[in-house]
Amino acid sequence: MIIDHIKISERYEDFHPSFKKAFNYIRNTDLYLKEPGRYELEGENLFILIQEYDTADYHEKFFETHRQYIDIQYIVSGFEMIGFGEKEDLTVQEPYRLDKDIEKYKPTERSQCRLNAGYYSIFYPGEAHMPGCTIPGKESCRVKKLVVKIKM
Repeated sequence: MIIDHIKISERYEDFHPSFKKAFNYIRNTDLYLKEPGRYELEGENLFILIQEYDTADYHEKFFETHRQYIDIQYIVSGFEMIGFGEKEDLTVQEPYRLDKDIEKYKPTERSQCRLNAGYYSIFYPGEAHMPGCTIPGKESCRVKKLVVKIKM
């Protein structure tokens, strides 16, 4: 897992052949004007999901892992907490679905990090994460997020 600000994303561009293209898209696209949906950059190998949602208490969320894709989750506007932890410490809620590349785990208190607009997180396959959580003690927040899906 990596968490950082988009201003210094260049330091991670060599971690995967598609990272440079993904970060260039984030830096050079007016994401405020992009409608929610899927945008393909390289078919199934590299695509973008634009999402808008209200954060929710972590009890209403779930941890997830992927097997085929790396996630880069970039906050366009708003803020959220994102939980992370070892999948071996979690209880499976829904078994792996190949068609969605997701395995879901029951929510539980784990390490968390606040992501504000301009920040992103990177999760490699097998790294458990629980995005979209309301910051403890705060009201739910409207979030616009870009998720880059990069096939391994």
